[in-house]
Amino acid sequence: MLMPARSLQRLKVLLAGIDIALFPHRERDGTGTLVFEDSSTAENKQLVDGPALGTLLTRTGVPILALNACRSAYAEAPTQPEVDDNANADVHARVRGYGSLALEVSDAGVPGVVAMRYSVYVVTAAHFVANMYASLLAGQELGVAVTAGRRQLAAQPNRTITFNPLPLQDWCVPVVYEASSLRLFAGTATDSLRMITEKQESNAAEDIAGKLPPRPDLGFFGRDETLLALDRAFTDHRMVLLHGYAGSGKTSTATEFARWYADTGGLADSAQLSGHVLFSSFEHHTPLMKLLNQLADELPALQEVEGQPWQTLTQRKRRDAAIQLLHTTPVLWIWDNIEPVTGFPVGTPLGMDSGRTG
Repeated sequence: MLMPARSLQRLKVLLAGIDIALFPHRERDGTGTLVFEDSSTAENKQLVDGPALGTLLTRTGVPILALNACRSAYAEAPTQPEVDDNANADVHARVRGYGSLALEVSDAGVPGVVAMRYSVYVVTAAHFVANMYASLLAGQELGVAVTAGRRQLAAQPNRTITFNPLPLQDWCVPVVYEASSLRLFAGTATDSLRMITEKQESNAAEDIAGKLPPRPDLGFFGRDETLLALDRAFTDHRMVLLHGYAGSGKTSTATEFARWYADTGGLADSAQLSGHVLFSSFEHHTPLMKLLNQLADELPALQEVEGQPWQTLTQRKRRDAAIQLLHTTPVLWIWDNIEPVTGFPVGTPLGMDSGRTG
């Protein structure tokens, strides 16, 4: 996942669980480098090394950096550091000579850094991070929390990759650099903590799932660039058109984006409303009244408009009330198979009436 370069200037929150592109750069002797987007360059990227990121996090008071990217604590170091081996050698230069990106961030002053020593499966990273966060919320120190996450990986070695469980001893992949005892929270009742897995979705996720088409039988994979493009498009636009050849997966991509967008707070507004997700298909004739009623079923505020029950309103009043409410309520509404609405193929009658009467 690429992050916009402007994020570097506003990074004042706890960075946790970020899957950032990280790769060895020949000018840095194999040490990892983060890649941020930078539209001002021809390649649309900005390389950020460990010392720069660590300095920024230290200056802005961020206590912990948690990276779940593969090999974020790995470095192809030379056989010996490229510094003079004497008592006057700079200790920070030694870290740059031997260390990984994670170690460089720690050396720059960040009290706690969690990263992955080698390549790691997504299911492993998710399981580890969930248990680590649960321990942190329970009031444990960072080192203790990381140990708890590693123990859970060791106790449950089976990783479901594609179809069949695969036994792996990958508990040693996560590492932690802790300059001193670091505790984020005083403690929370442990019985209030629950790790949400693929088989234990939250009530909010289940509520959204009931309004969207089911996921593909084999799950949803890829489309990272399309999902990123949709996210960026909604930053500046209220309406976004996703187009492609028939059968290319537009519906699955749109619905998966809706799930992710809602889960990550994309629909939340200043009043901390979680927002609403709707799905409508125009594969068959869909009158405007049907769409308005679907919206009213989702938004309780439309059940009564100016003292009148929704079902007694004319189509024009329903439409005006719906438009007014949509200006103040966050809604992500997927319109699928929308070609018939404008007459497709050419000459086909419109699939939705204009609503100019009533």
